[in-house]
Amino acid sequence: MTLRYGVSYEELKATATDTYDEKVDIAISGSINPYKIGTSYITYTATDDSGNITTKKRAVTVKAATTSELFVEENGCESGTECYNTKETNNYIWYSGKLWRVIKVNADGTIKLITDRSVAGFAYDDASSTFSGSIAEEWLNNRFYDSLNNGSLIVSTNYCNDTTTNINSKRSTCNKTVKTKVGLLTLDEYNALLKEDGTNFLHSGDRYFTMTPGNSIGLWTISETNTRDGYAVQEPYGIRPVITMKAVNITSGKGTKNEPYR
Repeated sequence: MTLRYGVSYEELKATATDTYDEKVDIAISGSINPYKIGTSYITYTATDDSGNITTKKRAVTVKAATTSELFVEENGCESGTECYNTKETNNYIWYSGKLWRVIKVNADGTIKLITDRSVAGFAYDDASSTFSGSIAEEWLNNRFYDSLNNGSLIVSTNYCNDTTTNINSKRSTCNKTVKTKVGLLTLDEYNALLKEDGTNFLHSGDRYFTMTPGNSIGLWTISETNTRDGYAVQEPYGIRPVITMKAVNITSGKGTKNEPYR
């Protein structure tokens, strides 16, 4: 049998018949590590009352899973649709020397990631909440992007830079997009993952910018206390880069902070 990476093996057991004995005991040995790619074996040993022994082996192959396959399945989403990652635990990925969290799987199978913490802190811009041409855009797509390994994994995609005054906005359409390799979280994405009790795994304990304007010189930020506030672009706050990555194989890790997927 074949298992996707990370899916626990459920023992199927076995039966045995004998010419004389009505009941034949079967001993089961071996184990399957769902986080180890490759083939392992479960051994079934049947012994009759006369001491005759027969053994059979079940080959169980754990195959690699892509990031999109894993998170679509774990969130109960339909393949080929946009799938937000509501699974707050086991959503850590290690890439290019940094710890990332999974925001969502896009309809095309690419996956959207955000750094676990702010990696820098400065003013978004000196005059405008427009992302294109801003200080943040220049730093993210030049200095930060250039520091990443295997940048060919990152897909240049449309990020939403559309203004809203609605603190609870969860828009699925955007009237103002910018195509970029590295962007920031939007207020809509943050709200889409906000739980009823007001908590969110995107809360990092520091104040950081989203790329959603509240007006021409102000942006929505996520605060230290997990609230959403509007602040002027000239104020220095945290920067948490967001990237869109191709679907790649996960071959190790459990998705935890200490053992992130790799």
